Amino acid sequence: MTQQKAKELTLEVWEYLRDHPEIYAKKLLPVELFAKIKLLKSWCPLCELFRVDGACKRRCPLDCLVYGSDWNLWDISSLSDNATRQQAAANIVEKVKAWKPRG
Repeated sequence: MTQQKAKELTLEVWEYLRDHPEIYAKKLLPVELFAKIKLLKSWCPLCELFRVDGACKRRCPLDCLVYGSDWNLWDISSLSDNATRQQAAANIVEKVKAWKPRG
């Protein structure tokens, strides 16, 4: 997967999650969208590029594995905390939009 393709797919997933904060797990995405990511590491196009042996060896624009990251906040939010999930997803969308892929 190219960095540009990973960016596009990441935006597709996270814009959907931003717009549907009631979804608290990626496996609950619509079937056709989940099908695009279900075979990727951590169900994430950016992990597919940047994650090696359980850790990000190269600099991912999201720093997901860092406690307090937007992904971490989205992931640990309670089932009823739609506002936190929506804000975290919106932050992820903005970070991915700002990222300039190579190649």
